[in-house]
Amino acid sequence: QFSATTYGKRFGSWSKALHEFVAWVNSDSPDQAPQDAEAARGAAGSTVQMGSATRRTRREISERQRFRILVRDGFRCKACGASPLTQPGIELHVDHVLPWSKGGETTNENLETKCKQCNLGKGNAFNV
Repeated sequence: QFSATTYGKRFGSWSKALHEFVAWVNSDSPDQAPQDAEAARGAAGSTVQMGSATRRTRREISERQRFRILVRDGFRCKACGASPLTQPGIELHVDHVLPWSKGGETTNENLETKCKQCNLGKGNAFNV
């Protein structure tokens, strides 16, 4: 639909446009602009300051990130080991380890798979 000149003007070259597209596809935020994907990846290692500082991530977990966490955890509850494969009717949630209300971020390291019973029983009772 667009000529190669359009991509050249916007990204510098067709190859760079493809790299930006891949970065966008692999980003956790579907509404993030392609140019911001690389910047977000570079900021991922920075530390979070609590208080008046703004958060780096949103509370909501994207469907892409949710699926990655479920695959990483083998579609099993990290607390009790329940799995919908062995026990039909088990509902899995992706949960913040350090609750959002206590300063936890929505990063892969702070997310884990929990069954509905384990997740809803915990609430935000985590002590920091």
